[in-house]
Amino acid sequence: MSEHVPPRLSPERRKIILEMAQHWGIQLPPHDTEQLDLIGEMGKLDYKYKPGRLAELHAAGRLAPATLNYPVPSTWRYRIDGDPVPVQTWRELFQAVDYTHDFSLARRPRWPVRLYRGATEANRDGLAWTWRIDQATYFASSRQAPGTHASVWTVLAPPERLLAYLDDEGEFVTDVRGLEVQPYDPQTPSPWWTRHWPHRQGARPLTRARVRR
Repeated sequence: MSEHVPPRLSPERRKIILEMAQHWGIQLPPHDTEQLDLIGEMGKLDYKYKPGRLAELHAAGRLAPATLNYPVPSTWRYRIDGDPVPVQTWRELFQAVDYTHDFSLARRPRWPVRLYRGATEANRDGLAWTWRIDQATYFASSRQAPGTHASVWTVLAPPERLLAYLDDEGEFVTDVRGLEVQPYDPQTPSPWWTRHWPHRQGARPLTRARVRR
């Protein structure tokens, strides 16, 4: 079976994609028409198909790391329930790109961040965490399958484990493997340096970002 070839974009459409990438601080090679065509193809897909196609292109090595810097966090943010891409594949996708804050390249927080997650015990090591205890409580009580018992979990995540940040839910995409994930106890105070996200952590977008080629 021949390899799928994305439809070629018009010069005007390529120009739009390059301008969008520049807006988000992402460096796309202006003369690499295949990368631009693949991004254009991804943009036209329905949300339910985007995660699978993104994982397929990454596994085939067809998207350069710099090209992935926007599609990975944006596809994660807008994925729908029943996402077929496993957590391990998402982890690999985020580890292949640079750290982003609301899809823009940014510096990671300087200090460990106290995070929370509303989930069942079986799913406590997932990627989606938040600094907002109210958000984690909502997910534990209202975003589970009927009859499923979930709890709020907490972890102190060092900066190198933070893969991306999405502001609308205070979400950090976080690799917690090997970290001490514990049930949340509201009587246990957090260290003072973990209490000041987002205003004191300094996740500033980069105006001149060094990205992987």
